[in-house]
Amino acid sequence: MTGFYDSFYEPVRSCAPSGCVLNKDLLDFMRYYTYLCKNLRKFLHTMDFMAEMAELALASRLRRLSDIYWQAVTATYRQSGVDFDVRWATIFVLIAQQGPVAVMEIAERLGITHPAVVQVINELEKHGLIVSAKSELDGRKRLLTLSESGQAMLPKLQPLWDAFIAVNKGMLGQQMHNLLLSLEDMEGQLAERSFFDRIQDQLNQQRTS
Repeated sequence: MTGFYDSFYEPVRSCAPSGCVLNKDLLDFMRYYTYLCKNLRKFLHTMDFMAEMAELALASRLRRLSDIYWQAVTATYRQSGVDFDVRWATIFVLIAQQGPVAVMEIAERLGITHPAVVQVINELEKHGLIVSAKSELDGRKRLLTLSESGQAMLPKLQPLWDAFIAVNKGMLGQQMHNLLLSLEDMEGQLAERSFFDRIQDQLNQQRTS
């Protein structure tokens, strides 16, 4: 494997940020990720039974798309030497922009469950990126802000986030139907009436027809 690492390491090292240490584990991960990217289009066109299932597999396809994004973002963080988990991003950004902010407010603003927020908050606190304090108006509330370490992390993350935004804008601009707009439409419909309720309506209609 020495030949592979010699040929693979140099181009990766040359484009890595200054001070980024690339070890064998990281190269193994990047090799696997590169393989996935190169073979993804071929896989989607030749073996994608999930696409053939169309509407039945909608949620699974969204999850698969999310996994592809998360793998790429994780690889970028590792390549850049940034100790940051992709799962933290939305909550971290909200706290950075809106803090001090309470846990329940985060859940409401992001439309996710309270336990999901608490899990990420606990991880951010464990890594020293946020701090919490009791609200002076309501002692039951924990108000969250970035710690000094969290503030110091922002300049490292922002260039990466800017790159994510630029790449997404580029891909969205090439789409016949903008995915973000389609997601907003779908979320709006589900806000008006839940997917569960819509299924019950359909089942009742099938029983009476």
